[in-house]
Formats: sequence, C-alpha cells, structure tokens
Amino acid sequence: MKNNVTIYILAGGTGTRLEHLTKDLPKPMINIAGRPFLDWKIRSFIKQGYSDFVLLVGHKKASIIQYFGNGSRFDVRIRYSIEEELLGTGGAFLKALKQYPSTFFILVNGDTFFDVPLHVMEYFSLQHFGVSIALKLFDNPTRFGTVTIDQNYKVYSYLEKKENILEGYINGGIYVGMSCVFDEYPITRCSLEIDIFPELVKKNQLYGIPFGNPFLDIGIPQDYYQGYTLIPLWFDKRSYSALFLDRDGILIEDRGYESNVDEIVFIEDGYNFYKKCIKKGWKIIVVSNQAGVAKGILTPSVVGIINKRIKEHLLEKDIEVSGFLTCPYHSEGIIPQYKKDSLRRKPNPGMLLDAAERWEIDLPWSCMIGNNISDIILLPYVHTFINYSNPKDLDFYYKIERLISFL
Repeated sequence: MKNNVTIYILAGGTGTRLEHLTKDLPKPMINIAGRPFLDWKIRSFIKQGYSDFVLLVGHKKASIIQYFGNGSRFDVRIRYSIEEELLGTGGAFLKALKQYPSTFFILVNGDTFFDVPLHVMEYFSLQHFGVSIALKLFDNPTRFGTVTIDQNYKVYSYLEKKENILEGYINGGIYVGMSCVFDEYPITRCSLEIDIFPELVKKNQLYGIPFGNPFLDIGIPQDYYQGYTLIPLWFDKRSYSALFLDRDGILIEDRGYESNVDEIVFIEDGYNFYKKCIKKGWKIIVVSNQAGVAKGILTPSVVGIINKRIKEHLLEKDIEVSGFLTCPYHSEGIIPQYKKDSLRRKPNPGMLLDAAERWEIDLPWSCMIGNNISDIILLPYVHTFINYSNPKDLDFYYKIERLISFL
C-alpha cells in the first residue's frame, strides 16, 4: 500500500527552547550527528519503503526547501505546503491535505523521532474507520500529558500535563488514517490535539496503538543532546524477533505463588521448540505477573531467586533466556508501593514494550505463549498462543511452529 500513501511532515516549528542551537534554522533542521534532524526522519521512512512526502513548512522555510528540493537526490518525491499565516497543527495539515490530496495519510511531527513500523498502523487503520495515534509508554510523563485507551484501542481521554502521573501513554506524534475523516473540517487555525482529536474521540474515530520503539523529542534540550548519539545508533540497529513466555504454567508448574526454589517443577514440553527459535536468531524473554509481591506473599528477592533458578536450568538444556521481566503491581495489593493498576501487568502490554526497547525486539515479528486469558497481550500486532490444556496438549508447540513459520 506504500505507493498510495503520502507522508505529511509538520516542519514549521519555531524551536524556542533551542534558540541557542537553531539560530537561523527551523527546529527540524537542527544538526544531529552531521545531518539535519529532518534528514534522519525522511531516511527512516524511506527505509520502510515510502517515497511520497509533503513538508508542511512556514517558519524559516527557505533552508528546508533548499536542502531537500524536490527529493530527487533521495530518489523520492517531496512537495511543500507553505503556511503563510499561523494555522496551528490542525490548520496546517488540513491545508496540505486539500492542496495535495491522498486517500490515505501518514502525518508526523517534525521534532520527534519514533521509528515505528508504519505498516502496522496502516493495516489497523484500514480495519477501523478513523485515525490511529502511535503511543509510547512513559514513566513519569508529566511533561507530555497522557492518552488513555480501552481494550479495543479506542482513545477515551486526553490528559493535559499533570503532576504525579507514575506511568502512561504519551502521544508519539505519528497519525495514520483515511483522509476522508477530515472532509467536513474547514481550513482554519486550529490544533489537532486541542480542537480536532476531542471531536474524533466523541465520534469513536480515534485510536491509539502502543509501540516499544525508542522515542525522542528534540524540542527538549536534554533529549536533543541524547539524540546526537542515539539516533544514528537507532537508525542502523538490528532488530530481533522474540518468543515471550509466561513463567508459571509454561516454564514451571503453576502452584500458586511459588516461593521455594527446591520445589520447582519444570515443564519441558516446549524445549525443542525454544531451541529452534533460538537457532533462527530469536530471543527468549520471560514476562510474568507476580501479584504475590503486592499482596505481601512474596518479596522481589524471592521472585528473583526463582527466576535465577529457571534461567540456570534452561541454560543446562541449551536454552538461553535473554531476560526476565516481572510486574509486581496489583490494585488489590497490601504493600503500598505495589498497590496500583499498571500498564505493565498482563494483559496490558507494558512488559513487552519495555522488552522491545531494551533488547531491540521487533514486536510485529514476535509472539507470546501463555496458559491463561490474561496472557493475551493487548497489542493488535503481537501473535498470542494460549495452552489451556491440562494435561498439556502435546501437539501445542508443533502447531505454533507451523503457524509462525512465516515469521
């Protein structure tokens, strides 16, 4: 579908917080490791197969137009929608959409780097008539504000910047959807976030899709300096598929809140399958809810001891586990620091999103194996397989191997 998609890039930012760095340049043209930031962005989209771009320019636009021209040196097409008067993010996009119509659009902020798999958002948006936002899970997201979604990925609330938010999804600055959603909107000065998105929420036409890819907002000085080093590394990074495994009921028998390392009973049904995945270059990552910590039944150190024994046992079987992630939180806990809801508690996807960034995991080319409905991860692009059988279905892993042979 990439040949029928136009990427619109909001590139008119003034960059007031980076004036000492931008000088006579618009913010998207700020230097990152020898290239304008906007150059990195466009190259990242080209790597994904896109070739049609419209740059929404205004403030100090000459440097952008001079640098990118018609896109020929990048072997793509680049056009410009010029903002002669301030129209805001919404007005600038509506103007560009009318000037250069496209049945399907991808709109991105010019000052954030969030290299998500756009084909996932395209596919989702084709299934749902509306607009999809790429979301990033953040701890202490007070400087951004948060976006809340339901189990069907519909956005049902926007929170402005607010103190004492421990975790939440932030708007990653990438929007994908059918252009006809905006047919009824006139070109006026307006904001996407303040004026248009709340209306789409009321119409059930706004969705949010979480991703675990690295994120930077170069409009913030501390992120800019990190980006100088990190963006080139991210651009050339290798990504891996991962086999995410629940712990209790998949790797060891589920006997409640396991606390005695000497009483662990290992489940070996999947060992041959795990070895095949590792041989293909997949990483093995264990993700486990451990509400017993919040309920005062276990301590984090006991959970760590159990995980260490599992890792050692699997290594003895030539199965290397890249990492263990656990969520100790539960809303009914009695230990104050762990008594809360968490986006890292399955079926919420937080642990997988953390793993994606930590171990460079390509989540759309990964899968989850569990034994409970809570293991069905709330990500529309991750394949989940549940073994409800008791005793275990001996053909379960053979069936998975056949089903994921295309990954």
